[in-house]
Amino acid sequence: MTKTRWIALISTTLLVGGCGSGADGGDGKVASQVGERATISHIHGLGVDAHGTLFVATHDGLIKQGADGSFVYASADTNDHMGFSLHPGDGVMYRSGHSPAKPSLGVQTSTDGARWMHVSDVADPPVDFHAMAVSFADSKTLWGWDSSGRGTFRSNDGGATWARLQSHGLEPQVYVLAGSAAPKVVYAGTASGLHRSSDGGATWERIVSGGWAIGVATDPKDPNRMLVSTQSGVKATSDGGDTWSDAGGGLPPSVEIAYLTISAADGNVAYAADSSKIYKTTDGGTSWTRVPTDPSDPGP
Repeated sequence: MTKTRWIALISTTLLVGGCGSGADGGDGKVASQVGERATISHIHGLGVDAHGTLFVATHDGLIKQGADGSFVYASADTNDHMGFSLHPGDGVMYRSGHSPAKPSLGVQTSTDGARWMHVSDVADPPVDFHAMAVSFADSKTLWGWDSSGRGTFRSNDGGATWARLQSHGLEPQVYVLAGSAAPKVVYAGTASGLHRSSDGGATWERIVSGGWAIGVATDPKDPNRMLVSTQSGVKATSDGGDTWSDAGGGLPPSVEIAYLTISAADGNVAYAADSSKIYKTTDGGTSWTRVPTDPSDPGP
């Protein structure tokens, strides 16, 4: 993947601070929307719950895949989910983004994806987290990176209160954050590669070098298993990042993966996405196939 294409990908999916709010009634609530057929575009994040249900955070609301493979709205609003994270064990979800009524939602939480409760602004003015992560070891521990330049924050109480981190060893621009099943371990993707912190985000070390790391997923049950999307493609590790192997079999050469998630129901199942297309693997990344997202989608 060329440097020019990666710059374009980053610009369109992660660095655009002015991503507008969804078109809803003005207060972010469209009660009749839940369960309606959804067309996926402008993806901002992925998550899989304990039952293996895929959730897709988008520019126009939260969408989930039904048992029949179709995609329907999970959220009762069409707010822009710039940051999204899901803890499969507790079923709790967190988001940050925009609504027509507010330029920033701060941090909100939900247990079903439909109705959301505001828990904190984090800062004044409210943060706009373009990267969020929940610890798979503790659903009350969260991290967020504020797109307005105020850095990385951590919460230990489910988002009620936050502390700004000094983040020694981590550059200011963060593209993605990912929690881990190991306590206090968190990962960050940046322009210089993949970074790991083992002390909750206070200090960081780079474990993957050689270009951007823009998508990261950890196995919710096995802290040693991870996927990362880099400038040279999708890679996998089963030893906590000591060694990596190619894991992009079947992905089109032109696809630019920005979002990844691993299923808690089956660690061999994972999803990858660019801004509008979703891919699935059932063998840990050895092979991927396209997931049809609407009736007119040709799929694989």
